Amino acid sequence: MKLMRKMILFLVILIIPLTCYMYIKNVDNLSNEANLTINLLLVVLFPLLFWLLFKRKIFFIFSGFLIGLIFDFFIIPSGERLYFNYILKAAVLIEISFVLFMLNNIRITVKEMKKHKNETGLEFWDRLDASMSRWLENPLARGAIIMEFKTIYYSIVASFKKPNLPEGNLFTYHKKTMFKTFIILMLVLIPFDAIIFHFLLGLWSEILAVISTVINIYAFFYVIALNNSVKYLPVVISNDKLTINSGYTGKIVIDFDKIESLVNIENKDYAFFDKVDKGIFKATVGIDEPELELKLNQSIKYQGPFGIQKWVNSVLFRVDEPQQFKKTLEEALNKNNSEAMY
Repeated sequence: MKLMRKMILFLVILIIPLTCYMYIKNVDNLSNEANLTINLLLVVLFPLLFWLLFKRKIFFIFSGFLIGLIFDFFIIPSGERLYFNYILKAAVLIEISFVLFMLNNIRITVKEMKKHKNETGLEFWDRLDASMSRWLENPLARGAIIMEFKTIYYSIVASFKKPNLPEGNLFTYHKKTMFKTFIILMLVLIPFDAIIFHFLLGLWSEILAVISTVINIYAFFYVIALNNSVKYLPVVISNDKLTINSGYTGKIVIDFDKIESLVNIENKDYAFFDKVDKGIFKATVGIDEPELELKLNQSIKYQGPFGIQKWVNSVLFRVDEPQQFKKTLEEALNKNNSEAMY
């Protein structure tokens, strides 16, 4: 049912602006009645749809209004934006309300963060996620917001101030691979791609050229964030847990008693572009291939990019020192089992 509602919303969002755009392009002069109808349709219908098809939260009403306003701006010709300008004046009041709404949510989040501060086992991003759940229930929405915060943090903040490394036995997974070459290649290709596509799309549409450039700028910061995050988010063996990170885009925390076995991947069938089977988490970055498979005796939830969470019973990953990793993990498992017996 939820999937059907989302599909309906997607089709409406796609069809209505497209219909309005095609109508305007096929008429010589846009009448006042048609102009007003299109303006109201775009700025009123989207908040209503978001209210009906999602959980009835103020956040979704604001989001729908903003989307409708953006469509309205690009669809209505610049010389016929009389009604749009009136709506824009009303939008200022709505924007002020939205800012106050968000400031209140920030206040709630900060208050909740202080409550979770002393909880053991919760990292900063986990505390932020738990705190945001008070006003944003959808885990995918929270994950997407936190992902953007992480991108800003690891691309900008971490470039000037080194984050603290986690406690425990740390194992890198990017020094003896093609990861550095991949990062350098992407940092060279992305600006080149941005210039070429901006020029080519600009010959057709300035709007698409700007959108393409913004996407490339985001991709540039994403690559920098990925490069920085692999340095400060290693694979960690602690007293009773194994944490496997794939940069800041993926993470799984495994209790020792959930580990069944650790084996080498001999056939090398898991290349970068290969799709893994359901129930498998491929925790590699860039174009690296996994070399180890950790089998679990029961399913565990992993955290993927943009709030994606899935249950898995096998993890594919790699470390730069696999033999040392196996030895350290075996010692930690034996120690944990010995302590559990007493």
